[in-house]
Amino acid sequence: MRVAILSESSADESALRILVDAILGVATTAPPALSLQSRGWPAVRNIFPVVARQLHYHTDAEGLIVVVDSNHTYLSGDEPKNRLRDFRELVQRCQQQLKPVSGRVPLKIAVGVAAPAIEAWWLCKSNLQICEAAWEKGLIEKREPYSKLELKKQLYGSDFRSLELMTQKMTEAAHEAAKDLSALERAFPNGFGNLAKELRSWRRIG
Repeated sequence: MRVAILSESSADESALRILVDAILGVATTAPPALSLQSRGWPAVRNIFPVVARQLHYHTDAEGLIVVVDSNHTYLSGDEPKNRLRDFRELVQRCQQQLKPVSGRVPLKIAVGVAAPAIEAWWLCKSNLQICEAAWEKGLIEKREPYSKLELKKQLYGSDFRSLELMTQKMTEAAHEAAKDLSALERAFPNGFGNLAKELRSWRRIG
């Protein structure tokens, strides 16, 4: 199955593919490279429509997965800053603009948002205090239970984080997380739960 993954770094994408394959129950492969450079949240948001059109019209990709960090935005409720809601609305608008291509089904798109950063997903198995509810409670109380920097130090064990080190540590943690996806869904019911739910719907589509 050809599936593209768009996130904030290539290290994220290597680890995410391990989770994606576990959820889908098949080994996915990436479509032709899109020559994307390192990017953060604004770049992912801005380039997403371009990537979706490129995949839909010019590749054999069946799906596109987008995962970004929430930073200091919410994933639940009616708060004005809700990155998951905003990105799902962006996906909906984009899909409505994609015209049918003869002989192909529409490009499937799934979205995940990690609160506050993707490192939290990889650490929650070893630290039960790291979870979506704790982070959003901290946002409401204006008191961070932990910082993104602390999460990065816990995962990588170093203030110096090369792309090689990040990829190694994330993929190792992703293999562990893939052994018990339900634990990840319980810890991050909105940000990861939404992604898992959308990917499982792909299996029903075929």
